Amino acid sequence: MRRDEARDWALALDIVWYCDRAAGFVNGMDAEGFRTSDIHRYAVERCVSVVGEAAAKLSDGFRSSLPDIPWHAVIGMRHVVVHDYGRVDLDRLWETVTIAMPRLASRLRPLIPPDETP
Repeated sequence: MRRDEARDWALALDIVWYCDRAAGFVNGMDAEGFRTSDIHRYAVERCVSVVGEAAAKLSDGFRSSLPDIPWHAVIGMRHVVVHDYGRVDLDRLWETVTIAMPRLASRLRPLIPPDETP
């Protein structure tokens, strides 16, 4: 495996891992419970930040090989939680952690080499 391919797979593995962690943080919660729990929101925001940063570091070739993934939105959500942190839309963050992140993880997980899958 070429060095840049290995880096892409390591980043993809990070994305899956942090998507899974975020889902675990909100497991059993509803949207209202999430909105009122600072600790859960902050944990999810951290995962969103790491996922977006890892997505931004993926090679253009890797991202273009998966055009069905909304990479711009993944990276953009990171920008929101890091730079516009005072204006995070909690409904959007809830949808991100309960819908978008599990979808992203399930799309990437089968592509990761078996010895690397979390």
